[in-house]
Amino acid sequence: MISKEISIKIGKAIKEIWMKNIPKDFSEGYIINEECLKMILCYHLRRKLSAILKENDLRIYTKKYFPGIKKKPDIIIAQLRDEYEENSLYASIREEDVVALFELKFTSETAQSTGIG
Repeated sequence: MISKEISIKIGKAIKEIWMKNIPKDFSEGYIINEECLKMILCYHLRRKLSAILKENDLRIYTKKYFPGIKKKPDIIIAQLRDEYEENSLYASIREEDVVALFELKFTSETAQSTGIG
C-alpha cells in the first residue's frame, strides 16, 4: 500500500496534467478522439510520474477488468504485488492495488472542458 504522501503527489500530478497538458495537446491537434486522449494521458502520466512509479512499484495499465465492476476502467495506476505467477502479472492486479482509476469520455471535436472529479 502506498503512503498518503505518494497518493497526494500522484493526485497533484494528475490535476496538473489534466489542467495544463491535456488542453494544450487538444488545442495543438494531438487529441481528436477518445483513444488519442487515453494515449496522451498515459504518456504524460509516465513522463511526470516516472520516479514515483519506479520507486513504489506502480504501473499504468489500460482496460483492466475487475469482477463486480460493469465497465473496464480506461486507465489505472496500480501497485505491483510481490507474489504472482510467471506470465500472470496483469491477472494478479486486484481492486485494492489500484491507486488511481480513469474512465474517460471524449464528447466532441470542440471539447475544451478540463473538468476533473
